[in-house]
Amino acid sequence: MPTKRIICLSYDGKITELTVDANLSVSSFSKKDLDNKYKLIYGNSKLERECDYDYNDKFVTLYASVDGDSKLLNKHELPPPIDNNNYYGDIFVLYHENEKLLDFNMEEYKQFYETAFGGFEDLNSDDNDDDDDDDDDGSDLDGFIVNDSDAETSDYHTSEEDDSDDSDDSNDDVDVDELLEQYDVYKHYVDSMRKSGKSATKTIQDKLKYLYDELKKRNIL
Repeated sequence: MPTKRIICLSYDGKITELTVDANLSVSSFSKKDLDNKYKLIYGNSKLERECDYDYNDKFVTLYASVDGDSKLLNKHELPPPIDNNNYYGDIFVLYHENEKLLDFNMEEYKQFYETAFGGFEDLNSDDNDDDDDDDDDGSDLDGFIVNDSDAETSDYHTSEEDDSDDSDDSNDDVDVDELLEQYDVYKHYVDSMRKSGKSATKTIQDKLKYLYDELKKRNIL
């Protein structure tokens, strides 16, 4: 059986290479694709496709569990736009082209990691030239922000959604500058995915919608 390597970001902070079937389906990657010989730790939920990074004209995809015991909170610092998300158990990183799995070793992962952080730092340091082309009413967001009914039926849950259930007033304490900074990062990411013919994951779209709604409520957008 032909094999490829993927990266495992262990919940305790370690990074290891795993060998998997080269013909596995990237779009439906799950626990069953991982060999029992590995002592892997999972969260309480299934592995979700949390983010797709455009890298070297290919894609790096992260799969992770969004629910789990606090003792299994993954300690890895992830690149934006999921740097503020909590994941549980081990995280799995796949490298692929047109959904066809490619070999990915630790050295290549480190290069991607540095590029991913550097790329978003560059976006944040831009003069927001792209934003100048946007409509003030936010109509440019149509087409990649999900509507409310879609969000309600989603299997994804963001921490912001959970917080809003606890208190309707808690969002008022969020710093506007912080919201704007996060919004710019997420919007740039979703726009870059759209331009490459890909769609951002549901979690990312929900996060962007949350940030957009918060800024709109404060009459910032």
